[in-house]
Amino acid sequence: MGILESLAPINTTLKLVSSIVNRGGRTRGPKAAQPESPRSFSNVLDQRVRADRAADAQARHFISLNDSDGDLMLSITETGMSERAFARLDSDGDSLLSRQELAKAYSTNE
Repeated sequence: MGILESLAPINTTLKLVSSIVNRGGRTRGPKAAQPESPRSFSNVLDQRVRADRAADAQARHFISLNDSDGDLMLSITETGMSERAFARLDSDGDSLLSRQELAKAYSTNE
């Protein structure tokens, strides 16, 4: 056996190691997922901002329809909610629902 023939198994092994390294250490399966590009992060952020604005608009609308005393906050009687449901939304415990408390409720129920 010649010297080139004896190096053939080493050459095969080097090719295999090189291909494993190029695939991120995996021997099979799809290529490693690429990190998100700044553009896709920006899209996600834009969607979140739009969702927050929509939730705020819904809260403002609900208040405009139900605020009978004009204080821009809703009491339990103005909402028509059960005590339990109202208490879940009234995060500061002041017995009034603010626009922020309602917007938070709308945004978590999307």
